[in-house]
Amino acid sequence: MIFFRTRPRFLTCLCLLLAALLLLPAFVARANEPDAGAGSSAAVTFLSGLSEAETGISMNDYSLSSFGSLLDDWFYIVNATSSSPDKEDVQFFIAKDLSAVYSLRSEGVTLVYGSAQEMMDYEYTIDTDEGQVKETVVRAILPDVQIGSQAPVTVRVPANLPYSITVESSNLDVASVDEDGQLIIHKAGEALISGTITVNNASKDYSVLLTVDGPIINMEVPDSLFVGEVYNIIAEVAGVSDSPEIVFSTDDNDVIRIEGTRIVALKAGEARIYAGTQEDIGAEDIGAVVLVVNPTVYESKPSSSVLLIILAIVFVLLAAVMFVLVRRLKSSRKGK
Repeated sequence: MIFFRTRPRFLTCLCLLLAALLLLPAFVARANEPDAGAGSSAAVTFLSGLSEAETGISMNDYSLSSFGSLLDDWFYIVNATSSSPDKEDVQFFIAKDLSAVYSLRSEGVTLVYGSAQEMMDYEYTIDTDEGQVKETVVRAILPDVQIGSQAPVTVRVPANLPYSITVESSNLDVASVDEDGQLIIHKAGEALISGTITVNNASKDYSVLLTVDGPIINMEVPDSLFVGEVYNIIAEVAGVSDSPEIVFSTDDNDVIRIEGTRIVALKAGEARIYAGTQEDIGAEDIGAVVLVVNPTVYESKPSSSVLLIILAIVFVLLAAVMFVLVRRLKSSRKGK
């Protein structure tokens, strides 16, 4: 009897435990996301409580409506719509912690209440493959770069608010900064890019590590050559905006001779071919191929175009012979 009385309670507890385990990942993910803040309804209430001097509108002449979701993890959008055609509709961006209010009119975005400093300092935690990482709603974004390229450092700002940024590089050999604040990439390596981001009356310092990958030299040569044979090396430098000049060399000048981009096979043996860039852009010299020179003396073979010309001449000659034979056959028949 005791077993049957306690069994329903046991099953109930078990169900609650399973439900908690199923919901736990959702709660953990929710905890790592940016919080929703005060809520859209609270944003509408907060805006309606501001003075006309702050918002630039009389709340008696406008109706307010809000989207439920956040814009760029920070702003609630509240639309102020007027029934009068003489009054301009206004859109407001209200910080989720109610620390700042921006108005969007035809002339642009204006801070009408509070400060952007809370937005600049706000950070939250996200889960990545490498573990938990702290993220900010305002952050500097490095461009995709390669050696020889030039690009600006941009800023991720909620609602695309106007901003200013200063840029400095810790390694001018890898990346320098021009007078417009754009990065100029010179060679492979690392440089710490730092500076200050300013939005309205608030600012924050930033630093981001820039890594420039080294260029890769792709080279194509045959596995072997005959003595006396000449081959043109095919090579290119990947990972640079303007391909620099490639310089070739060998570890055995008795087996092969390098003439610019040409290989001349001199005698039987093995020789390694090296490729590098004339400019110092961080590309390492590569020993791409071990070349085995065949002791057989190279004999020049006619090209396919020459063979086609020869075949055409033979065909014309055969056609002429056939034509002469047919004429003679016809004339002999007429004579009979």
